[in-house]
Amino acid sequence: VFIGPPNRVGDTVEVNTEIGLLTAASQNESVDDVTELQLLIRPRDIAVSEEAIGKENTVQATLKRRSYTGKQFELAFSVEGYDDELLVLEPGQRLIGPVGDEFTLGWDADDPVCLSVGGPDQQVIQDTNDER
Repeated sequence: VFIGPPNRVGDTVEVNTEIGLLTAASQNESVDDVTELQLLIRPRDIAVSEEAIGKENTVQATLKRRSYTGKQFELAFSVEGYDDELLVLEPGQRLIGPVGDEFTLGWDADDPVCLSVGGPDQQVIQDTNDER
């Protein structure tokens, strides 16, 4: 979850968060009246390393822990400026490098769910992933 003030840029909003400027898709005009947006990103929507190349949002993160569940790896990363761990689900048996190494994480603008935090309404701005 990242929180910050939004700025509309065409069909997207830019949100200045604690980890930097992030882009999220928005098709709802009410975002113009919102003072802060909360971006929620599903762990399965975050790409790691080479899969993150070309994504609209990227951050550098340090791998803190990992566990294999039989179907996927559950990875926990720390990101400078963000107090919580950023969780990632990596399907299959692809082993992500050693704990303590730095990786690029990325996601596209239509991956986050956007919720208004400050403004007239507490509403979902957009969730393009309802069908998943």
